[in-house]
This record gives sequence, C-alpha cells and structure tokens, in this order.
Amino acid sequence: TALGLAIVSPPAAPTISSWSPDTGVVGDGITDVNTPKLTGSAAANSTVTVYDGSTKLGVATADSTGAWSFTTAKLGDGTHVLTATDTNTAGVSAASTAATITVDTHAPAAPVETSDSVVNGNHVLISGTAEANSAIAVYDGTTVVGTAATTASGAWSLTTAALSSGAHALTAIATDAAGNASAASAAVDPVIGSTAGGQFPNLLQAYNLYHPTWQVAGVDYHVGVPNGLTLKDASTISMAGVSVDAVHHVVTVTGNNVTLDGYDFSGGGGWQVSVQAAHTTIKDCNFVVGSNNMVPISGTSRASDLSVAYCTINGAGHDPSPSGGLITYSGTNLSVEYSWLHDSGGDMIQQVGGSNCTITVEHNLIQNAGMAVGAHGDYTQILTSGSATVEINYNTTTQAPQANGTMSQGLMTDAYQHGDITHNVMIGSCTYFTSMDLAHLTGTMTAQDNYFDISKAYGFVYPNSGPNDSSSQSVFIHNVNMSTGAVLQDSNWAAELAAQTTSTAAATLTSGASALTALTATATDTTGTTNSVSATADSAIGSTGAVNFTGLDQTTITGAADANALIKLSSNGTAFGTATSDASGHWSINVGSLSNTVHTFTAQEVDSSGHVIGKGSGDAIIGTHGSDALTSTGGSDVFFGNGSIDTFDFRPGFTHSIVTDGGLNEQFVFSATEFTDFAHLLAHAAQVGVDAVFSHGSDTLTLKNTKITDLHSADFHFA
Repeated sequence: TALGLAIVSPPAAPTISSWSPDTGVVGDGITDVNTPKLTGSAAANSTVTVYDGSTKLGVATADSTGAWSFTTAKLGDGTHVLTATDTNTAGVSAASTAATITVDTHAPAAPVETSDSVVNGNHVLISGTAEANSAIAVYDGTTVVGTAATTASGAWSLTTAALSSGAHALTAIATDAAGNASAASAAVDPVIGSTAGGQFPNLLQAYNLYHPTWQVAGVDYHVGVPNGLTLKDASTISMAGVSVDAVHHVVTVTGNNVTLDGYDFSGGGGWQVSVQAAHTTIKDCNFVVGSNNMVPISGTSRASDLSVAYCTINGAGHDPSPSGGLITYSGTNLSVEYSWLHDSGGDMIQQVGGSNCTITVEHNLIQNAGMAVGAHGDYTQILTSGSATVEINYNTTTQAPQANGTMSQGLMTDAYQHGDITHNVMIGSCTYFTSMDLAHLTGTMTAQDNYFDISKAYGFVYPNSGPNDSSSQSVFIHNVNMSTGAVLQDSNWAAELAAQTTSTAAATLTSGASALTALTATATDTTGTTNSVSATADSAIGSTGAVNFTGLDQTTITGAADANALIKLSSNGTAFGTATSDASGHWSINVGSLSNTVHTFTAQEVDSSGHVIGKGSGDAIIGTHGSDALTSTGGSDVFFGNGSIDTFDFRPGFTHSIVTDGGLNEQFVFSATEFTDFAHLLAHAAQVGVDAVFSHGSDTLTLKNTKITDLHSADFHFA
C-alpha cells in the first residue's frame, strides 16, 4: 500500500492592511487613541502575532478566509512600529510590512490671543500663539468665525468673517495633528459698530462729492465704550499689581501685564488711572472729568506699552486751565485706538518724554480740543526726549467754533523722527491740521490720503514744512480738500496750499494719446490778485480702482477718470460693459458672475464714436478659486486672488499696485533688482494703518489688511 505524505511549508508573511482610528488629519499616521485596532490578512486559521518593535503585544487568529484583527493594549504616547508574523504547524513566517503609528493623547495648551483689531468695519483681525503646526478655530460663542494654521514657531493670524454690530466674545481653540482639542483661550471682546451707527453719521454730508473711500470712525461705525455694555464700579477693582484709592479716586497700576476692562471711572467727581508699569491695557472704560479735575489717564516715565482702546473720555468737567488734557504720558510706546475723546481743556493726547518709542493713534473720534481760554489745544502733541515713531491714521477730528475764540492746533506732532499721518478725516475750526518739524526728522514722515476742509483752518500743514519744502523726508501724497476736491501732494504746485485755488483743464486727449490730462493752476490771494498760469502738470485718468465683490455671484470694479467720461471695461479681449463717471470722476461697472479663470480687466476712456482716447494706468487682475500665478503688467495694478494660495509676481516698475486679499502663506515674487532679499524688503516696508506698504524708488506695493510683523520670509522670493 502506498503512503501519502503531505508537506507543509511555513506561511507567507501576513499583511497589515489598515489600522484605526486615524484621527485628526487622515493619512498622517497620528492618532489620539492609544488602543488602535489593526486588520489584515494571513493564512486561513493561522495564528498572527503582533509586535511593537521587538515587544510582543499579543496574538490573533485568522478566520477561514484569512482575515484577522487585533486591538492593542494601551500604548504610550510616541511613535510605534507595528509588525505581524504568521504561524502554522510548519513554522513562523517572515514579518509583515510595518505599520507606523504615532500616538498623541495630550491636548495642546489653550491658545493665547495676543492682539485683536476691527478691520473693514465688521471683521476682526486676531493674532496669537499656540502649539506649533496646530489648527486654530476662532469662535463667536459657539459659531466658528475663522480658522488658521499655526506656523512652526506657533504663530497664527486670521481675519474673521463679518460680525454683527455690538460686543463679541471671541475665543480660540487649537487642535493638534492627532485631533486633540485644547481648552478655549481667554476671550477678546472687540466691538463692531453699526455701519450707520457712528456718533455723527451725518458729519460728512456736506462733502458728498469728495467723501473718503474708507469707513470713517464715528461716522460709519461707533467708537468708544460700546452701546449697552454694562460697566463695573471702579472702586471694586481687586487684582495683583493694582491699588485703589477710593477716597481720592485714583487707581495706580504698579504691576506688569494688567488689563482694566469694562470699568466706569466717571463717578464721584471723576477718577484717574495712573500707570507706572509695563504692558497695561485699558479697554471698554468710561471716563468723565468732574469736580476732581484730574487727567483721566496718566503714564509716568516708568510706564511702557500702554494700550487704550474702546474707551470714552469726556473732559468737559475740566476747569478753565489750559493744562486740562485727557491722556498724558511720559513712558515708552503708547497706543490709543477706537476711542472717543472729546472736550479737553488743553491738549487731548500728550506725550512728554520717553525715547525709542512708537506712538500709535488710530481709528479714534477726537472732538473739541483746547476748550480753555488760552489753551494750546493740540489733538496730539508728541514731545519725546529721544527717537520716536508716530502712527496717526484713520482718525476723525472735528472742532466746533468756540465763543471764546479758541481753536485747536489740530494733529500737531512736534518733535518726532519718522512715521505716518494717513487716512484721517479732519474738519472743524483748527489752526493747522498737522505739522512736520523738519529739524527733528531722521527718517521719512508721510502725510497721505487725508481728507480735510481747509475753509475752516489757516492751512493743512504748519508753514515750516509742506509739499513745497524740498525735503525728501516729508512726503505728501493725495491729501484731499473736501470742499473743492483739490489734491495736496508733493507733485503739485505750491499754490495748492492756499485756500483759494482754482484748477483749469487746459488740454484734451486726442486719439492715440496717452491717458493723461494736462492741468494748469492759478492762485488768487486774499486781495484778489491772480498770478500767472503754472507749468503744466500731467494727471493720469482711467486707472482701475479697487476690485470689490458685492455678493457671491457679482463683481464690481470701481475706478477714477475724468469727470463725466465714458469708460469701457474689457478682459482678455471681451467687453464687460461701460459706465459714465460722475462729476468727481468716480465710476463703477458690475461685471456679473465670472467664469473660474484668471481675468485681467483693462479700463479705457472712449469718445462718443467709440475711439479710445485714454487708457488706465494699470489693470484689475482677478484670480480663480484655486491657486494662481498672477503677474503685474508694469502699471498700477489691483489684484484680487479670489481664494486659495496664490503667487503674485511683481516685475520691475510695478508703479502703485495693490493686493486686496493677500493673506498669510500667499507667495510674492520680486525682481532682485528691486529687493535683494527679505531683509532688504522689510527695510523698505511701512505699516500704514492696517496695510503693509513696500516702496522702491517711485514704486509702491500695498498689501491690504496685512501686518508687517505677520509676514514670513518663506513667502517671499527674489529672482
């Protein structure tokens, strides 16, 4: 009888086909579960042994089809290399291909929100720190209003979605790669003013032809203590580093990093907050000068980095002394933002002393300074003892005529070294709206895009400097007389300084001419004497303006040209409509829903026969919803990336270009002939309000709603 022998071989190596759960980012091999489940295949009915490195974790039995699964015991946080072997009667297989799993069960620390500011009227720009490479979600209550990713250093920044008017409590939560969520951060509480809810919504009605193009503090939105906010009694303050003298109504801050939030300092004849430490924040607080006749906020030489925001400070109770100011400061670094300061006896905000500091006054409503007889009455007076930078931007100043004949000196800044005075609306009975002391300037001081009514003042700028001062350090760009529309800037003839100035269009364009209108000016003094005609100045027309989206399916492009001109708009050879500019030269064209391709819009001025008589100085370039490479045309272009991460390429001669939505992680390419590296770029950067502006010669690039401190070198390239 023949004997049958069965030869059994060791099994093939099993497979680990999957593991779960892969929490957080799927596919990154990181989980917040320390008992992951493995599944795979092996020989039917065989025994599968699972290892973590060389450590045996346990066994599983494959079923009749060879399928098996195994759930580990608790694994420690860290990386685990898991393999499996298969065993039958003939022996043990080779090890499977490894499955690498990183276990992370620890939630990140709560984020820290280091700054918040209202931008574009009803959005909030928030910056902070959190665990590196984590995902940030900012909540308004339980609603997510913005997301961001932290950098390798843990920094993050985002702009929220549009928020409703009123107070908000915004918190941030960080989620790491494994999906672990942190506790919520401490809340920041920005206040969104109604777009029609400023203190003086009709203040600019008389200037409807030459109205500022941005939202105006105290006109379009509310500043100061939010309406309806319940304030706390100042006498109840109890915190480390703060002492309260309830008899004399003085709060003294001697500890660092103190925040006084939501207190009423108006009672009992008025309180004073005396700051003698670093990093003090006073926000959402109400001050009224009463019978105690004290300066509401005072900072000594020991103070540094004082921030005053969303406060209402009423100085109407000051005695007739010219020294009756509202904020006096002798320390380093002062910031006053989104506040309503009114009716001071003397100077409104006064910095005396301090060196190597920055004084920031932005988005405030400043009303009626120098109410005392004989008072100087500056809105801001900067008299530092050393190097100082001033940033006075996006403020509204207004001054009522006084029976005693006093007049505010305006935004007088006196002794400082460099900075910006931009986008301010300045009306009322002032002497001069600002000054530049050339004797103290060591850097560039820029007065740009300010709107003023010169009929109520001696002049725009104190006579020792101005557009005709021949100084490269004092720069005047597009400052608009709201009464006449005349523009005061360095390129204008000095006659623009006079209150009585008339401009006459002296030439018209012919077919094929460049997009320029030739202008001449004559100046008439107070005696009626008229001088000779000035030299011709060229003024560009038809340049495309900002690219504004009015809805999810509509796009509006706006710009400026000659008054009552016919404007034709086209993209890539396709006509998108025409419009007639108004009496001030403004025009807009709705181009409807755009296809998801890159559009480069060109504006032309045409005559009644359709002949082109002028072309824009740049194009409006709109990207797709994906990632695009958008290149400047060499003119004053306006870019809208329109979603995702885009690359903006600026060739030499980008004139005065603007990127309206250039956020973090966008990529920017410059010619090395303009900027050699990131350090060189930053050396030519300036923070103008909420915008970052880079300058090279006569060229400027503006990144809207961008902080220079948030920029990263990896996003900028030089070739």
